[in-house]
Amino acid sequence: MTIAYKRILNPVDFDDNSTATIDVAAQFARQNGGEVFLLHVLPMIGSPAGGPAYMELYQEEVHKSNTHLEALARKHLDGVKYEVSTDIGNTVELILSAEKERKADLIVIGTHGRTGLARILVGSVAEAVLRGAECPVLAFRHTA
Repeated sequence: MTIAYKRILNPVDFDDNSTATIDVAAQFARQNGGEVFLLHVLPMIGSPAGGPAYMELYQEEVHKSNTHLEALARKHLDGVKYEVSTDIGNTVELILSAEKERKADLIVIGTHGRTGLARILVGSVAEAVLRGAECPVLAFRHTA
């Protein structure tokens, strides 16, 4: 049985590893006539007590992020239908929320392959997504 992954969610944090996952997501989309949803999450730092001025700072970052995502999409997703989005908040929660909103049937996510103390201190977004996702997750580790 062959599964056609057509709605591919691809969280990107702009490092080399996550950028390499765009090519993987594109390959699935091309093979299945699918589409790729590129997502970047800006973690919210502190509380929005500063009101509109505080949120304005994030809006500038959202604009920069979407511009960067568009550039990556033009470079890696030639001939593939795609959307880009930047959200603000908890990375894992927003990835899992996007999975449901977009009705993704595959998540392609980069992993750094951290182990030991580094994994404990930094945590693993990919692992948390793997545990919480309802669709299959391909955790991809790019090695140069």
